[in-house]
Amino acid sequence: MTIYEEEYVNLLHRVINYADETYKKNRTESKCISKFGESISVDLQDSFPILLGRKMYPKTFFTELKWFIEGETNIKRFKDAGIKIWDKWADTRGELGPVYGFQLRKWGGMTHKHTFDQLNNVLYNLKYNPLSRRHVVTLWNPDDIDDMILPPCYHSFTFNVTNDRLNCHVTMRSSDVFVGLPYDIALFATMVKLMCNTLKHKLKPGRLYFSLTDAHMYWQNMDTIQDYLEDMKKGYYVPSILPQLYTNKKDIYNFEPEDLEMFNYVPKNSYKVEVVE
Repeated sequence: MTIYEEEYVNLLHRVINYADETYKKNRTESKCISKFGESISVDLQDSFPILLGRKMYPKTFFTELKWFIEGETNIKRFKDAGIKIWDKWADTRGELGPVYGFQLRKWGGMTHKHTFDQLNNVLYNLKYNPLSRRHVVTLWNPDDIDDMILPPCYHSFTFNVTNDRLNCHVTMRSSDVFVGLPYDIALFATMVKLMCNTLKHKLKPGRLYFSLTDAHMYWQNMDTIQDYLEDMKKGYYVPSILPQLYTNKKDIYNFEPEDLEMFNYVPKNSYKVEVVE
């Protein structure tokens, strides 16, 4: 299997084998296996981090990234694309409150007349002061938490430039490592690539590092997870050319999901998973 998928499989095994709680109670009515303090590191230099042993849907994370970057709070974009990942949480109007993209592009917008655009700010600083250690974006606004239907799972991320490579460290308060994490990794990998395009290729994608405070799996998906892990023991053929993301020279401000293409992506199996509300 690919190096990335091997790292991911190892993460799943660690959560299962060294869980702090096997039947942890949580916000949902579903119990989960939970481990405090996990991480995964992803190299973006040679290929795109997408699972080959399990089918993923690039349209989903391309659409979610666009929704995030545009600062949207309504799920209409997902509905129009036939994507149901946010259906369980949105209210009757399709609203989620001042989540993710609102905090990225309109920080302070719930209580102040003037808002702060964190995306513009971090790109400006990456362009003119790339070696700074202050390229921080935070989505956790205590003033707005009670107005969010679901507070951000990835609540802060920090960019770093080393050897002309753009790296990103993502911190997650909560991560469903089987259902959601692969899509979060793919979303940030796409973001880093598009940000490099925005900076006129002064930087190239480097690494992603995810810190997971509560890494968990829900019991509804355990049979599927075990099937996946058993299949991964058998391995699979790794193509000589690994999956690559083609952005058609689009940047973080002007792309549409349809502009993005996943080249040479041929997944092995498809697994049905349940998204727990």
